[in-house]
Amino acid sequence: MREDDSLPALSDPGSGGASDDGGGSGLGRGGTGGQRYERQGLLGEGGMGRVYAARDRHLRRQVALKVAARPELAGRLATEAWITAQLEHPGIVAVYDAGEAEGEAWYTMRLIRGRTLRDRLVEHPDTAGRLTLLPHLLAACQAVAYAHAMGIIHRDLKPSNIMVGEFGETQVADWGLARPVDEAREDWARIVSEASLTTSAGTPRYMSPEQARGEPASRASDVFCLGAALYELLSGQPPPAEPGRPPDLATLPADVPQELTAIARRALSLSPEARYPTAVELAADLERWLAGRRVLAHDYRPAELLWRVVKAWRAPLTVGAVALVILGLVAAEAARRNAAERAQAEANYAEALNQQALAALLAERLPEAEVLAAHVLTLGPSPVARGVLAATGQGAAERVYGVDLPEACVHAALVSPDGRRVACIADKRLEVRELPSLALSWSLDAHLLDRPAWLGERLMIGTSEGMQWASAQGLEPAGLHRVDVVAARDGVYAFQGNEAWYLRPGKAPVSFSVCLASGVVVRPLGTHLSVGCHDGVFRTYGPDGAVAYELDLGERPPWSVMEPLGEGVAVGRLDGAVRLLELQDGVLSEPLQGFGGSVRELQPVPGRAVVLARGERGGPRLWDTSVGAWVGSLPAGATSMAAGPEEGTVLLLGERAELWRLPEALVPRTFSFGVGVAQVAVSASGEELGVALGSGEVVRRRTRDGRLLDQRSIGDAVTKAVTFTAAGDLAASVIGGPARVLLPDGGERLLGRGRVLRRLGGLADGRVWGLSYEDEALVFDGATGADLGRTLGTGFFDGSSSADGSAAVLGDETGGVWLLQGHSFERVAEDPELVAVDVGPGGTPLVVARRRALCVDGRCTPLGDDAVDVALSHGLAAVATLTGDVWLLDADSGEILALLRGHQGRVSTVEFGPEAAWLLSGSWDGTVRRWDLSELRTPAEELVARAEARWGLSLQDALRGK
Repeated sequence: MREDDSLPALSDPGSGGASDDGGGSGLGRGGTGGQRYERQGLLGEGGMGRVYAARDRHLRRQVALKVAARPELAGRLATEAWITAQLEHPGIVAVYDAGEAEGEAWYTMRLIRGRTLRDRLVEHPDTAGRLTLLPHLLAACQAVAYAHAMGIIHRDLKPSNIMVGEFGETQVADWGLARPVDEAREDWARIVSEASLTTSAGTPRYMSPEQARGEPASRASDVFCLGAALYELLSGQPPPAEPGRPPDLATLPADVPQELTAIARRALSLSPEARYPTAVELAADLERWLAGRRVLAHDYRPAELLWRVVKAWRAPLTVGAVALVILGLVAAEAARRNAAERAQAEANYAEALNQQALAALLAERLPEAEVLAAHVLTLGPSPVARGVLAATGQGAAERVYGVDLPEACVHAALVSPDGRRVACIADKRLEVRELPSLALSWSLDAHLLDRPAWLGERLMIGTSEGMQWASAQGLEPAGLHRVDVVAARDGVYAFQGNEAWYLRPGKAPVSFSVCLASGVVVRPLGTHLSVGCHDGVFRTYGPDGAVAYELDLGERPPWSVMEPLGEGVAVGRLDGAVRLLELQDGVLSEPLQGFGGSVRELQPVPGRAVVLARGERGGPRLWDTSVGAWVGSLPAGATSMAAGPEEGTVLLLGERAELWRLPEALVPRTFSFGVGVAQVAVSASGEELGVALGSGEVVRRRTRDGRLLDQRSIGDAVTKAVTFTAAGDLAASVIGGPARVLLPDGGERLLGRGRVLRRLGGLADGRVWGLSYEDEALVFDGATGADLGRTLGTGFFDGSSSADGSAAVLGDETGGVWLLQGHSFERVAEDPELVAVDVGPGGTPLVVARRRALCVDGRCTPLGDDAVDVALSHGLAAVATLTGDVWLLDADSGEILALLRGHQGRVSTVEFGPEAAWLLSGSWDGTVRRWDLSELRTPAEELVARAEARWGLSLQDALRGK
């Protein structure tokens, strides 16, 4: 039996300054994979093995390296690696490699960045907090359900073997005691003969009664272990230490929902026959509770059933019918006693959905985040959910159609170049079907060994008889055997190692040699073959085999995938970044980070400067290569992508085939600058934005698509402020340097003969005001830069212009608030706690941000964060904070409308767009984020209907991360 203290959560140790040919220790000294893995520190140790952080020198990534604790445990470690490798599921830790070196058995797996579910539970002393972690236990149940479907049981499930990642992902780990349900399976013959698999195994606190008695475990035994984990989540305490004794559910806190208690009771039944048969049924009941549906394990009382009927049918019921039902509920004493419980259950459910929506947003699963947040709002107001919707509502793709694929096409479909047909690989059969009808166009009996390639109406396929051309007319030999193929414009390139061939139907192959590379970076480029070579040189070869182009990149590229894009190449990397290689001038763009793991697939969208990028998990993300920014994402579930039949369309294939159409322009949600943002400004028309950067640069971009209009340096220190003049020019100031107006032709005009300023603001009449480092407030002529004279000198440190430019407000160090209307300043208020100020058109209302409150004309609303900046427009107030959040309030009522989350550092500036339809926030994390505010007050039911129809996702799909 195992001890209760299993391996701790794994965390990312960082690169540790590892060299590609440096030393390391243990398995990294000369054993594992030919010095492939370099150990970097012990992460944890258990009864069977030790886990180290390690660096994979070949793929240049962090992995977890597990080695047997003792030589006699080598067989069990190998078994654990073999079992885990069979279970390819997002909720099960992925195994990368395994072997034996220097007398030590080892295997490598994904390095999990996060903590165990047990660690997370400890952080929540209250039931409501722990219930927010229920979706992670559900995900673990779904992963175990997959293993059960594959005929494998875990036998040691517990919260410390359930890992919760930094971005909400859940994985079940430690499969060292797993075994088959059917021990007669031929592939398990050696494993089931080991004595360790026929004795009792597991952790005493969590094991089932039959395991404690030494009897063989079953799927129901895993269900008991998961029930014990559910008990710990509900109670906050681990089960009793006595092996096989179910915990006393009467000790659960009073605020635990009765339905969850019923689920735990069934999972923890003494008799295996009385439990859920497998984790599939347990997961389904948990999912029903999270979705607000009836739980099968719970015996509902009449009053509870009546409440559910009312809730389910409340929209169609007439006012009179609802009144009668409510009167009936009031008359029922049982219903009154359960009212608080129902309210608590709904609150817990809403909080769980909120956390799921936020996790989906942070993981850039925007469709799922939108659906989840919309459903949260059906349960009541939620600033967090409104904030998620503000982050996702930047325009969306249109789903043209979606059809379920035949079994032969699922995970084995190849779309034709015109996007109108799909080739499916069935058992010893090739089927070509029309899209979207899926009508069979033609088929051939052929045992395909390799992935085919389309060329016009033909396919190049690999069979046991060699490579052949396949068409509706039949098969035609191509003269090669077991090669990889990619289709170019007029022919097919085949390659094997560094040998390559160019093939066309009816003609002899042209053979030549290419540089060594992996298949993922050998792609067609028009009529040529492009190769990302292992020596760090990018080369293209013509149909005659001659080198047409070479570009030495100076290092061995960490490429994972490559796709042609216009006159260049889109590149995906092993570190999760994407880059653009422009062949004409040999420029390789800066990496744009986007994924936690490697980039698996890239798909350019015809007629758009957009590439779909798919990582190890989640849905495809939209990369606008013209501006170097992410501009959205599509739902998860696709295992391959292809160009659609028309401009702007793309096909996603998995269990379904879905055609999506992208709009001509997608607004970037995030602008990345690589250096801290001090201030952002929006032009009066809203067409342009200006950004002051910590590098001394000023950037000007177009807001509708993010296109760069101007970027120039105005000093070596931090650019402190930017503002637009009435003429549309950009005024800027830098620490230690003269403030100036930047002209569109590249010229400049000094403000006040080069005054050094810390704040700037524009006015509708053409003037520009500024605050100097000598505590002065000054006004300039924006057209000439002339100093119109010192106005005040009382320690000013913050100021802002109204959205229409009719007024400006300044704050001084004594708490004085000064209003500029016309040509004179007037002291209009005093607030000793003043942090930032703003003002409405015509000088009203007056907004003051305190350290932890927002005051509008003296009426204050408490905030949960320290304020840094404030903006006001059209009845909305936005507050930037030190924590990285942005609070959005109704300026008239003080109601908190939305909590905008996503920045990873202090938010230094907020600025509204025209009509307050959107908001910009700039942060020290080097980004400017755009938030859509157009649907802040849209009813929840309308948001749900629109989100589900737009993305083709139900709430259950979004929870699963379909």
